[in-house]
Amino acid sequence: MTKEYQESFVEVVEVLNHSSPSVLEKIPTRLIDLFNTNKSEEYVARIDFLSENWEDGLMPNTQAILALLYRDFLTSPEERKHLIDKEKEARLYSETLGIAQADTNGMFNSSPIITGEDIELSNNTTTQLIEMPKEPWYKKIYHKTLDLFKFKY
Repeated sequence: MTKEYQESFVEVVEVLNHSSPSVLEKIPTRLIDLFNTNKSEEYVARIDFLSENWEDGLMPNTQAILALLYRDFLTSPEERKHLIDKEKEARLYSETLGIAQADTNGMFNSSPIITGEDIELSNNTTTQLIEMPKEPWYKKIYHKTLDLFKFKY
């Protein structure tokens, strides 16, 4: 296990120690024991729970683990299904656009769908940037007026 995950487990255990008993009873004890046995012995979590945005100071892996704990154990079945559907939708959206998902929790595939090797340009095609002429101020006013009355120009 990497040092980064061991440090994240320290923060997760610290957050769970500050959670209410009703939250802790919903999370399996085997999972909490897994966090306790695999956490780093050297790392000390410095979480200011009195701060309003204390979760912003957590490591990205810690935030991901807490999000998964919330999704899998603390939500209703309907809300869990909704969250999973949103996750699938986000993954499909990023794959459709060929975007490398920039999340740090590893929920999505971070390899790009379209690589530079996949794009082939023909030799007779040239691509150049052209400067678009700026629209005069009076045409902008004219077009805004037409837009206001829903006319097409």
